[in-house]
Amino acid sequence: MTLPDFTLVDLMNAAVSDHLFPPGFIEVVTGCRILNIDFPISVLADDTPVEEKEAFFRELVSLRAHSHKISMYEGRVYVLNH
Repeated sequence: MTLPDFTLVDLMNAAVSDHLFPPGFIEVVTGCRILNIDFPISVLADDTPVEEKEAFFRELVSLRAHSHKISMYEGRVYVLNH
């Protein structure tokens, strides 16, 4: 199966209108999850090079980790009643 090319606008509209993908439709596999990081959508949407966005994100995670304001979990994370 090939998914259509979703734009950032498509994804934002789906999220705010509560039209979410069906459970199990997309599986994201990663070694760990970091929760409680609020990455501004304005940073993602602007024309800044990806490398600068990644550097900003790494700095944000580092600052939050040093202030003990993130939670990091190995394996799958299920957010219930959110």
